[in-house]
Amino acid sequence: MNRSPISFLFGSGLSRPAEYPSMSTITSRIITGDSIHRNSVACYALGAPSPSEAYRTEEYIPKILFLLEKISELVSEYYCDVERTVNYEDLYYISSQIRDSKLFEYENPAIIPLNRLLTQDLQSILGESEFNGREWTLKRLSSEASDYIVDIVWQMLKSPPKRTDYLTFLEDIVDDEQVGGIDIFTLNHDTLLELYFGLADIPIADGFPDLINHVRYLDLNQFSLSSLKVKLYKLHGSINWFTFDTGRVGIPESADIWHTRNPEGILQRPTEGRPMFLAGTVNKILNYSRPLYFDLHCFFRSRLSKSNNLVVVGYSFNDKAINTRIIDWLRVNNKNRMIVIHPRPDNCKDGARYAIRSMWDHWSRDKQLLILQKSSDEISYNDFKQFLTLK
Repeated sequence: MNRSPISFLFGSGLSRPAEYPSMSTITSRIITGDSIHRNSVACYALGAPSPSEAYRTEEYIPKILFLLEKISELVSEYYCDVERTVNYEDLYYISSQIRDSKLFEYENPAIIPLNRLLTQDLQSILGESEFNGREWTLKRLSSEASDYIVDIVWQMLKSPPKRTDYLTFLEDIVDDEQVGGIDIFTLNHDTLLELYFGLADIPIADGFPDLINHVRYLDLNQFSLSSLKVKLYKLHGSINWFTFDTGRVGIPESADIWHTRNPEGILQRPTEGRPMFLAGTVNKILNYSRPLYFDLHCFFRSRLSKSNNLVVVGYSFNDKAINTRIIDWLRVNNKNRMIVIHPRPDNCKDGARYAIRSMWDHWSRDKQLLILQKSSDEISYNDFKQFLTLK
């Protein structure tokens, strides 16, 4: 008998009960620069600088904070008519746009007026560096600001979660013999799900098979070849994925990312010393065509097409590309059902992008959208099993 698969889409709301630092907490740390330093490998880290790091920290961080303050003012002005607080994703989006336009990574003549405005506002801090003589330009400053944001985000998220017990509904689904497979698509880059499945002793396919010299290397064939019931696709990358100078992507077993060895036993270094995950807002979509992210989104499309069930938890429906995939999936088969688990479904609907919001009531009438009013730490499998289409 064919057993029906279930697809899940998880957003940041799933991780809140685990007590990871909130977006507002991370944003506050980023814009204040409180107890943050620039280290000897040109990365930003939490904690007060050592004496040898003090000069470079004093040279870099005040300038970055000045730029982020100006960007924050622009974002606040843009959203002046809506209730919205500036967050680090907004700051990264703008700073990376400036950087990419200056590098001609993504040509954008429309950003010229912004560059002129910021250059004028930042006149007092641009120019020759007292630390090493290198010139401070808007290109260099926006690049440093982008790296700074990413570094603080992953540093703050790498601490273990305070709890994982509320995820037991996943274990109950694994035990259900009617369920043929569980495809989990997450937009989170923390490691909550991997830790939970490890503690529950549930093996998963996450694209990184067995250890080789204490590193698990990316092998997307695992998704197609593995017979494991649970597959985890991290569509925005992860705080423990590193690209090494050999070009391979891997997850080091140790927290010491600087002294791992490749499969041949040769010392390797992580490129730039920071992990591979996406930050920002609309700019994330530009990265969906890049290697690895493109492959993961292809899996999202192909695996979702094999399922009649999509359970959504903690996602705000603000990613235009993800929304497009969901809309297309609901359109091609009227038997497809999306179960949205949210403590305040009206707020979820009102905060969603127009393409989702405009179809919400239509899907509800056609029973393609089903609502379960629960927070992510109140979910049980029995709560939504009744909504699933299981053969």
